[in-house]
Amino acid sequence: MQLTGPLSINLGRSGGSNRYVNDTRSSAKGRGNTRVKAKEKTGKGKTSKKAAREAAPKVKQAEPRTARTNAGDEECVSVGGRLLRRWTLLTLAGLALVSVGLWQLYSWTTNSQYFAVKEVVVQGEMRLDAAYVAELAGIQEGGNSLAVNMQAVEARLAADPWIEKVTVTRELPDRFHINIVERMPSYWVSHDDQLWYADRFGSRIGPVNSENFTPYPVLMVEEGGEALKSVLADLQNMARNRELPFNLEQAAWVRLSAGSGVEVHFENKNLTLSLDPADLAGSAAGVEAVLGDLEDRGEGGRVRAVHVVRDRVYVSLDQEMDG
Repeated sequence: MQLTGPLSINLGRSGGSNRYVNDTRSSAKGRGNTRVKAKEKTGKGKTSKKAAREAAPKVKQAEPRTARTNAGDEECVSVGGRLLRRWTLLTLAGLALVSVGLWQLYSWTTNSQYFAVKEVVVQGEMRLDAAYVAELAGIQEGGNSLAVNMQAVEARLAADPWIEKVTVTRELPDRFHINIVERMPSYWVSHDDQLWYADRFGSRIGPVNSENFTPYPVLMVEEGGEALKSVLADLQNMARNRELPFNLEQAAWVRLSAGSGVEVHFENKNLTLSLDPADLAGSAAGVEAVLGDLEDRGEGGRVRAVHVVRDRVYVSLDQEMDG
């Protein structure tokens, strides 16, 4: 019996084992050839891929930029730092030069005779003396005009009770102008057993003495009359505008009281006029009408008092002159 397949076995006696071995080797050789061919095929595949890779254009991989960027940044920082230091040094040097220049300029202006004070001009004085005002200002002749504190000068002048307003101007290089507005007295007032000048509001200015003696009506404020001091300025304005039937400067005294209002007394006529503080203009018109009527009747010299209350006028006559 004979079998066909990968192995061929002959059951005969002679050389059977050798034929088996040979067939086995032959089969093994066949299998070996098969493996070689497979390897060759596989090798051909690998060779094709490698060839494809070698044939493809080579792409150069980009180098990392981190190191290069850091180096560039450090170089920029270094250059910027040097420029900043140079700029700072130049700035400090410039400031130092400017400071030295300013100091030298200040020293020259404060010591130069070009700015020495030569004249102080005073304007607006009436009762005050110009030399007194210049001395009160404290501006020294020959002193440096730029060193004068203008606010301090104005403060010293404004502290004087006779000066109501003051303006000081500097005219470079060597002149000052002082313009003052004096407080004008309108009354005398008694204070600490001494007569003082008082302005149109009744506020004290300065004591009366022989050097500045000028007579004015004596202002007397009785109980309840403090509230009437506000009409004093109106009374002065009416007198200045000639709206009163009398000359206020010729009055001996002016008295304020709650009961009689505003009283004005004339010593030379022995006449007292009383005005309603609520209506000075109307009261003055009433007094003028009554006095005119009495003068027309020849009785003007007998009048001793005229008292106006609202729309009523009361007249007191000298009884001794009757008959």
